[in-house]
Amino acid sequence: FKMPFKSTKCAPSSTVSGRKCSAVRTMSLSLCLLSIMSMTANADLCLAKETGSKVRHKEVKAVVSEKKEGGFNYAVGAIEIDAPAEKIWQLVTDYDHADEIFSNLKKCEVVGTDGDTKLVRQFIQPAGSPIKFDYVVALKEKCPQSITWSRVRGSLKECKGAWEFAPLKNNTGTKVTYSIYLDGGMWLPAWILHNQVKGYLPTMLKSLKTKAEG
Repeated sequence: FKMPFKSTKCAPSSTVSGRKCSAVRTMSLSLCLLSIMSMTANADLCLAKETGSKVRHKEVKAVVSEKKEGGFNYAVGAIEIDAPAEKIWQLVTDYDHADEIFSNLKKCEVVGTDGDTKLVRQFIQPAGSPIKFDYVVALKEKCPQSITWSRVRGSLKECKGAWEFAPLKNNTGTKVTYSIYLDGGMWLPAWILHNQVKGYLPTMLKSLKTKAEG
Protein backbone atom coordinates (compact mmCIF):
# COMPACT_ATOMS: atom_id res chain seq x y z
CA PHE A 1 0.00 0.00 0.00
CA LYS A 2 1.07 3.60 -0.51
CA MET A 3 1.33 5.85 2.52
CA PRO A 4 0.30 9.54 2.15
CA PHE A 5 3.36 11.14 3.67
CA LYS A 6 6.60 12.64 2.49
CA SER A 7 9.63 10.55 3.20
CA THR A 8 12.25 12.17 5.40
CA LYS A 9 15.68 12.37 3.77
CA CYS A 10 18.76 11.97 5.92
CA ALA A 11 21.78 13.72 4.55
CA PRO A 12 25.07 11.79 4.71
CA SER A 13 26.92 12.81 7.84
CA SER A 14 29.38 11.30 10.25
CA THR A 15 26.99 12.15 13.08
CA VAL A 16 23.84 10.69 11.46
CA SER A 17 23.78 6.91 11.48
CA GLY A 18 21.52 4.61 9.49
CA ARG A 19 19.78 3.75 12.72
CA LYS A 20 18.88 7.40 13.40
CA CYS A 21 17.61 7.78 9.84
CA SER A 22 15.38 4.76 10.27
CA ALA A 23 14.05 6.16 13.55
CA VAL A 24 13.13 9.45 11.85
CA ARG A 25 11.25 7.63 9.09
CA THR A 26 9.43 5.46 11.61
CA MET A 27 8.39 8.53 13.62
CA SER A 28 7.08 10.23 10.47
CA LEU A 29 5.01 7.17 9.60
CA SER A 30 3.65 6.88 13.13
CA LEU A 31 2.56 10.53 13.12
CA CYS A 32 0.85 9.98 9.77
CA LEU A 33 -1.03 6.96 11.06
CA LEU A 34 -2.07 8.80 14.21
CA SER A 35 -3.56 11.49 11.97
CA ILE A 36 -5.51 8.81 10.10
CA MET A 37 -6.80 7.42 13.40
CA SER A 38 -7.90 10.92 14.42
CA MET A 39 -9.80 11.32 11.14
CA THR A 40 -11.59 8.03 11.77
CA ALA A 41 -12.50 9.02 15.31
CA ASN A 42 -13.92 12.36 14.14
CA ALA A 43 -15.98 10.60 11.47
CA ASP A 44 -17.39 8.19 14.04
CA LEU A 45 -18.25 11.14 16.33
CA CYS A 46 -20.16 12.90 13.57
CA LEU A 47 -22.04 9.69 12.79
CA ALA A 48 -22.92 9.27 16.46
CA LYS A 49 -24.31 12.81 16.62
CA GLU A 50 -26.41 12.27 13.48
CA THR A 51 -27.87 8.98 14.70
CA GLY A 52 -27.87 9.70 18.42
CA SER A 53 -31.63 9.40 18.85
CA LYS A 54 -31.69 6.01 17.15
CA VAL A 55 -28.82 4.69 19.26
CA ARG A 56 -30.45 5.83 22.52
CA HIS A 57 -33.75 4.32 21.48
CA LYS A 58 -32.21 0.89 20.93
CA GLU A 59 -29.97 1.20 24.01
CA VAL A 60 -27.04 -0.25 22.13
CA LYS A 61 -24.11 -0.89 24.41
CA ALA A 62 -20.74 -2.35 23.46
CA VAL A 63 -18.06 -2.90 26.08
CA VAL A 64 -14.45 -2.60 24.90
CA SER A 65 -11.54 -4.03 26.87
CA GLU A 66 -8.22 -5.83 26.50
CA LYS A 67 -6.82 -9.23 27.37
CA LYS A 68 -3.35 -10.74 27.29
CA GLU A 69 -3.09 -14.30 26.11
CA GLY A 70 -0.10 -16.26 24.88
CA GLY A 71 2.06 -13.14 24.92
CA PHE A 72 -0.36 -11.18 22.72
CA ASN A 73 -2.44 -8.14 23.72
CA TYR A 74 -5.93 -8.56 22.25
CA ALA A 75 -8.53 -5.86 21.71
CA VAL A 76 -11.86 -7.22 22.95
CA GLY A 77 -15.41 -6.07 22.31
CA ALA A 78 -18.63 -7.52 23.77
CA ILE A 79 -22.30 -6.80 23.24
CA GLU A 80 -25.65 -8.37 24.12
CA ILE A 81 -27.90 -9.13 21.17
CA ASP A 82 -31.59 -9.95 21.38
CA ALA A 83 -31.37 -12.94 19.04
CA PRO A 84 -30.46 -16.63 19.40
CA ALA A 85 -26.86 -17.71 18.87
CA GLU A 86 -27.87 -19.79 15.85
CA LYS A 87 -29.18 -16.75 13.99
CA ILE A 88 -26.08 -14.68 14.76
CA TRP A 89 -23.91 -17.63 13.73
CA GLN A 90 -25.56 -17.77 10.32
CA LEU A 91 -24.87 -14.08 9.77
CA VAL A 92 -21.22 -14.20 10.83
CA THR A 93 -20.43 -17.36 8.84
CA ASP A 94 -22.06 -16.10 5.64
CA TYR A 95 -18.64 -14.93 4.53
CA ASP A 96 -19.59 -13.94 0.99
CA HIS A 97 -22.05 -11.37 2.36
CA ALA A 98 -20.15 -10.27 5.49
CA ASP A 99 -19.31 -6.93 3.85
CA GLU A 100 -23.02 -6.04 4.05
CA ILE A 101 -22.68 -5.94 7.86
CA PHE A 102 -19.14 -4.75 8.54
CA SER A 103 -18.21 -1.46 6.86
CA ASN A 104 -14.43 -1.94 7.06
CA LEU A 105 -14.70 -5.27 5.24
CA LYS A 106 -14.76 -4.61 1.50
CA LYS A 107 -14.74 -8.25 0.37
CA CYS A 108 -14.69 -11.67 2.01
CA GLU A 109 -14.60 -15.09 0.35
CA VAL A 110 -13.78 -18.73 1.10
CA VAL A 111 -10.82 -19.66 -1.09
CA GLY A 112 -10.23 -23.22 0.09
CA THR A 113 -10.49 -25.84 2.80
CA ASP A 114 -7.99 -27.96 4.70
CA GLY A 115 -9.85 -30.66 6.59
CA ASP A 116 -12.10 -28.89 9.12
CA THR A 117 -10.34 -25.56 8.47
CA LYS A 118 -11.61 -22.94 6.04
CA LEU A 119 -9.26 -20.58 4.24
CA VAL A 120 -10.92 -17.18 4.04
CA ARG A 121 -9.57 -14.19 2.13
CA GLN A 122 -10.45 -10.74 3.45
CA PHE A 123 -10.02 -7.25 2.01
CA ILE A 124 -10.02 -4.61 4.74
CA GLN A 125 -9.97 -0.81 4.49
CA PRO A 126 -10.48 1.19 7.72
CA ALA A 127 -12.89 4.11 7.42
CA GLY A 128 -11.16 7.36 6.45
CA SER A 129 -7.88 5.59 5.74
CA PRO A 130 -6.07 4.98 2.42
CA ILE A 131 -4.50 1.83 3.84
CA LYS A 132 -5.79 -1.50 2.51
CA PHE A 133 -5.14 -5.01 3.79
CA ASP A 134 -5.48 -8.19 1.75
CA TYR A 135 -4.82 -11.43 3.62
CA VAL A 136 -5.92 -15.03 4.11
CA VAL A 137 -6.78 -16.58 7.48
CA ALA A 138 -7.17 -20.21 8.52
CA LEU A 139 -10.52 -20.34 10.27
CA LYS A 140 -12.03 -23.02 12.51
CA GLU A 141 -15.72 -23.12 13.36
CA LYS A 142 -17.34 -24.70 16.42
CA CYS A 143 -21.05 -24.25 15.77
CA PRO A 144 -22.60 -22.26 17.33
CA GLN A 145 -20.14 -21.48 20.15
CA SER A 146 -17.03 -19.99 18.56
CA ILE A 147 -14.93 -19.17 15.51
CA THR A 148 -11.15 -18.81 15.74
CA TRP A 149 -8.65 -17.75 13.09
CA SER A 150 -5.01 -16.95 12.40
CA ARG A 151 -3.17 -15.42 9.44
CA VAL A 152 -1.79 -17.71 6.73
CA ARG A 153 -0.48 -15.24 4.14
CA GLY A 154 -0.85 -11.73 2.75
CA SER A 155 -0.82 -8.33 4.45
CA LEU A 156 0.14 -7.97 8.10
CA LYS A 157 2.73 -9.83 10.12
CA GLU A 158 0.15 -11.34 12.44
CA CYS A 159 -3.64 -11.53 12.59
CA LYS A 160 -5.47 -13.78 15.03
CA GLY A 161 -8.72 -13.65 16.90
CA ALA A 162 -12.07 -15.18 17.75
CA TRP A 163 -15.84 -14.82 17.84
CA GLU A 164 -17.61 -16.27 20.88
CA PHE A 165 -21.37 -16.70 21.29
CA ALA A 166 -22.83 -17.37 24.75
CA PRO A 167 -26.59 -17.63 25.50
CA LEU A 168 -27.80 -15.18 28.13
CA LYS A 169 -29.22 -16.59 31.36
CA ASN A 170 -32.79 -15.73 30.46
CA ASN A 171 -32.37 -17.52 27.10
CA THR A 172 -33.74 -14.51 25.22
CA GLY A 173 -30.49 -13.38 23.66
CA THR A 174 -26.79 -13.90 23.17
CA LYS A 175 -23.63 -12.31 24.46
CA VAL A 176 -21.26 -11.86 21.53
CA THR A 177 -17.55 -11.36 22.17
CA TYR A 178 -15.01 -10.47 19.51
CA SER A 179 -11.26 -10.45 20.18
CA ILE A 180 -8.41 -9.68 17.79
CA TYR A 181 -4.65 -9.12 17.69
CA LEU A 182 -3.01 -7.40 14.71
CA ASP A 183 0.62 -6.64 13.93
CA GLY A 184 1.64 -4.96 10.69
CA GLY A 185 5.37 -5.32 11.27
CA MET A 186 8.00 -2.59 11.56
CA TRP A 187 6.12 0.03 9.52
CA LEU A 188 2.74 -0.61 11.15
CA PRO A 189 3.36 -1.74 14.73
CA ALA A 190 0.84 -3.64 16.83
CA TRP A 191 0.16 -0.77 19.25
CA ILE A 192 -1.12 1.50 16.45
CA LEU A 193 -3.43 -1.16 15.03
CA HIS A 194 -4.54 -2.12 18.55
CA ASN A 195 -5.77 1.41 19.31
CA GLN A 196 -7.46 1.77 15.93
CA VAL A 197 -9.31 -1.55 16.32
CA LYS A 198 -10.51 -0.63 19.82
CA GLY A 199 -12.04 2.53 18.40
CA TYR A 200 -13.86 0.58 15.67
CA LEU A 201 -15.19 -2.33 17.76
CA PRO A 202 -18.37 -0.57 19.00
CA THR A 203 -19.37 0.34 15.44
CA MET A 204 -18.76 -3.21 14.21
CA LEU A 205 -20.69 -4.88 17.04
CA LYS A 206 -23.61 -2.43 16.80
CA SER A 207 -23.88 -3.22 13.08
CA LEU A 208 -24.11 -6.93 13.85
CA LYS A 209 -26.72 -6.25 16.56
CA THR A 210 -28.85 -4.18 14.19
CA LYS A 211 -28.73 -6.88 11.52
CA ALA A 212 -29.48 -9.75 13.93
CA GLU A 213 -32.39 -7.97 15.61
CA GLY A 214 -33.89 -6.66 12.38
